[in-house]
Amino acid sequence: MEVAFTVHGTPQPKGSKRAFIMKGKKGKKPRASLAEANEKAKPWMQQVSQAAGEAMGDRDLIDGPVELSVVAYMPRPKGHYRTGRFAGQAKPSAPLLHTTRPDLFKLVRGIEDALTGVIYRDDSQIAHARATKLYTCGGAHALVCVRAMDDSEGGLRSSEPVQGS
Repeated sequence: MEVAFTVHGTPQPKGSKRAFIMKGKKGKKPRASLAEANEKAKPWMQQVSQAAGEAMGDRDLIDGPVELSVVAYMPRPKGHYRTGRFAGQAKPSAPLLHTTRPDLFKLVRGIEDALTGVIYRDDSQIAHARATKLYTCGGAHALVCVRAMDDSEGGLRSSEPVQGS
């Protein structure tokens, strides 16, 4: 089984937390609390879950190993665009690969978590992942594909020795 879908909007990272101390009330001790550092992560993950649910339809959750592929298309900064009569076109020197924040694996982490319980039972089922972060001149979005893997696709067998060990 394979499920592929597009999520429109700027992909948001998940993973960083912000810690703070909450004062104790009425004689109680102060306590530590954690919150997502990125307030946009939760709405983004809800969009991913909704798009995944629509793509899944009435199919059952995948139980075995899966391959996850993500291509995150990030908006270009203004400095990448030409001016004058060529306004709106990317400069020939503008890079294709997005190499600034957010971190690619934090983007993927949010998508992995959003797909839990929608496409697969748990993100620990991801046995193979591919991810790319690119600039786009169009609207920011993410292309996501989840594919059920056959256990024989794993390459090494547990009984085979690993080279260099």
